[in-house]
Amino acid sequence: ELDKALSTLITDLQAHRLLEKTLIVVNTEFGRPSAFDGGGGRGHQGSAFSVVLAGGGLKHHGAWGVTDDECKSPVENPVSVPNLFATVLADLGIQPRKELFDGDRPVPITDQGTPVAELMG
Repeated sequence: ELDKALSTLITDLQAHRLLEKTLIVVNTEFGRPSAFDGGGGRGHQGSAFSVVLAGGGLKHHGAWGVTDDECKSPVENPVSVPNLFATVLADLGIQPRKELFDGDRPVPITDQGTPVAELMG
């Protein structure tokens, strides 16, 4: 159900010349293992999960990164959560190493993430 809505959004943004100015991010907080568990469902898996990035001036188009055959661990081009967040922030023109302040206490906006240069435009 997401495929049609997402492709329509991307097509519409592109037709109106807004795709390069809009970063679309689709992700969840965990992945799912490839095998069913004893209860007939699939549990949570935090070590590998999918994210969709589209538009926003990204230079890479297509899949980035590869997991093992069981989709449990990244084996090629892994991206940590801090690096994913840093990539999104950098694409939006926000310095990923910036700190906000709560009174006198600095609060980093990422956990020392670094943008994935190969994805950036």
